[in-house]
Amino acid sequence: PTQIGQLKNLNFFMADNNTLTGPIPSQFGSLTSFRRLDVENNLLTGPIPNELFGMSTLEKLILSNNSLSGTIPSLVGEL
Repeated sequence: PTQIGQLKNLNFFMADNNTLTGPIPSQFGSLTSFRRLDVENNLLTGPIPNELFGMSTLEKLILSNNSLSGTIPSLVGEL
């Protein structure tokens, strides 16, 4: 949900193996102390939001085994 961007103190979001559907919210990118996103083994669709790759605090990004589409953003090298 888009409201995830309002959780300013959120550091980790680990929801692997939960049959989550829909796109990854770009609002994760507005979390200033966010360090880990683990949503592998779900039913997520759509592109990987570019906003995730501009986060200086992000340490782990685990997205495997979903139905994501598009290309891996060139910003991935900045993690």
